Amino acid sequence: MAWFSGPRDPCLGTSALPLMGGSGRVILQIKVLRKSSSSPRTRKRKAEEPPTHPGVVVVVVGAGEEDGVDRVSNLSDDNLRKVISFLPMKDGACTTMLASRWRHLWCSAPLNINCRDLRAGAVAQILDSRLDPVRSITIFPESLIDPTPTLDDLLQSTALDKLEELDLWYHVQLAPPKTPPSSAFRFSPTLRVLTIRACCLPDGSIQGLHFPVLKQLELKMVTLSGDSLRYMVASCCPALKWLLLDSCSGFASILINSLSLVSIRVCTFRYDGMFMFEELIIESAPSLRRLLMHGRGMGKRVSVISAPKLEAMRCIVDKEQQPATKISFSSMVIQGLQVDNLMLAVRTVRILSLEMDPLSLDIVLNWLRCFPCLEKLYIQATGSGGTNLWRRKYKNLTRCLDIPLKTIAMETYRGIKSHVSFVTFFVLNVTGLESITLSIRAVDNTEEFLTEQRIKLELDNNDARLHFTTHSCVRTTWDILSARDLDLADPLAVI
Repeated sequence: MAWFSGPRDPCLGTSALPLMGGSGRVILQIKVLRKSSSSPRTRKRKAEEPPTHPGVVVVVVGAGEEDGVDRVSNLSDDNLRKVISFLPMKDGACTTMLASRWRHLWCSAPLNINCRDLRAGAVAQILDSRLDPVRSITIFPESLIDPTPTLDDLLQSTALDKLEELDLWYHVQLAPPKTPPSSAFRFSPTLRVLTIRACCLPDGSIQGLHFPVLKQLELKMVTLSGDSLRYMVASCCPALKWLLLDSCSGFASILINSLSLVSIRVCTFRYDGMFMFEELIIESAPSLRRLLMHGRGMGKRVSVISAPKLEAMRCIVDKEQQPATKISFSSMVIQGLQVDNLMLAVRTVRILSLEMDPLSLDIVLNWLRCFPCLEKLYIQATGSGGTNLWRRKYKNLTRCLDIPLKTIAMETYRGIKSHVSFVTFFVLNVTGLESITLSIRAVDNTEEFLTEQRIKLELDNNDARLHFTTHSCVRTTWDILSARDLDLADPLAVI
């Protein structure tokens, strides 16, 4: 095991990258150590760890066995440049102070540029100094206060010719929203990740575009027409895998047709009692595995016509919304407490997350009928709801409803009657249940409360299935921050 260290700006987390060195597969880990408020015992260093100080970057190189061999010297410059290319710009510059071997690497490594708090002139100098192409760039047009060079001038730089990631972030409060310059789309042959925030995309700027290798598209607070959105998903981006639409507007419906899409997240809200759009239609998505809907502005209808590989869903169930949102899978329709064509139940869905107001066992059981192969159920509820009493109402239900659930997680568990009744149903009726996680308030995290709840839930103190936590156990609207989160096998569970 070998390490090198040097002073740096303390804003890097920890990353590990597999590299091919002279002696086979090598793991190079770069991390920054920060001041800790933990006790002296927890801060005690292991004998094999290098000496550490807050604000110091530590590069640790190993190869399976801790044989004390310095693997860094066996790595090629190309491999080291690859490592640097995944670091933020300031962190990449700090690697020049690690050792003489590293001094020249940063200037020739693909760079990640974040233009926050940088003047346009400084950005231009950085671009002009590059020997290798820039890998990714994040631009805040309003922060480029220099009159020259303009945003268009910067985007025309030859250092960006092979750009792979572009994040164009306009100010949210601009009215009317700005339109990106045409040069923002000149990277279409090489772009793999595109994020556009708080701007307007007219039809004329979209039609004719082609992103042959784009895999990740994020549109946040973007105004565009339904035709433009359909074109971007269906024709413009043939390799698209992850799509995130956050508070976008300008269209009445979202129509999805894509052979490649694997994950979709739609987040939207109601303004002045109005829906931001009326309908979400998944017309044909043969590769789609995850469909996540967040916020309470989802419209009147969600239709999944063809998604044969759909495995994970997140939906909003609001009893106060009248009429309730109609969610259909082919000919099976779910609307409030009503389910039509239950014989066409969807057997591919294994993971379901429901955002509910209020908590309702009746609605949850309806969803379980619709997804008879469900293995993981996540509940995020607001409001106490009714009593959720079930012993008489559903005394014969479990005889005809085989529930294969293995995992249940519930946010905001308060131990009130409706919550206890809700959880108790699954405790007593799901024979294969392996894990129940309940998120409680810190003030309730007492031995007295926990013991009382185990008794109410008809569990003994040694039942390993039940876990109480004061942390979040279900990923909410704000936990999924980017389309990268959608690549998780279970994007709804808190890791």
